Amino acid sequence: MELVHAGLLSTTKQHAVSFFEDLLGLEPSREYSIPAELTNDLFGLPWDMDVILYPLTHGALEVFMFPDDDTLQPTDHHGNTHFVEHTQIIKPLVNHISISVEDRSDLMRRAGELGFRVFEKIREGKANLVFIYDRDGNAFEIIQEE
Repeated sequence: MELVHAGLLSTTKQHAVSFFEDLLGLEPSREYSIPAELTNDLFGLPWDMDVILYPLTHGALEVFMFPDDDTLQPTDHHGNTHFVEHTQIIKPLVNHISISVEDRSDLMRRAGELGFRVFEKIREGKANLVFIYDRDGNAFEIIQEE
C-alpha cells in the first residue's frame, strides 16, 4: 500500500500559493477544474472547484480551492445565515487521503462486508473513482495499483 495523495481545502488560490509554493517551495505539476456534477457526487458540494496538484517525493498534495462566491454562505432551511466559518463545514467533506492497493475490488468487497461505506463513481473513458469512509467519517480514495 502506498500513499497517492492527500486532498486539502484552501480558501483561496492566493492562500495555497503563499503556503505551498512561497513557504514550502513546492512547484505545482498540474492545475485543473472539477465540474460541479463530480464535486457533488464525491463531496456533496454543488459547484465547480479548481485544484492545484503539488507533487512530493512520495505522493502529492491535491489542494482544492474554495469557490470565490459570496452566495455560498451556509443557511438553514428557513434561509437564515449562520455565523459559522463556512470552510469549517466544508473541509471535512473535501479533505481525504488517497492510497493505492494491489486489489481494489477485494478491498471494496471486504469494506462492504465489514459495514464501511463504499462509494464508487462510474466514469466513461476514465478510471472509476472509489472512496471508502471509516466509522469516523474520514475519506480514503482507493486507487488500483498498476
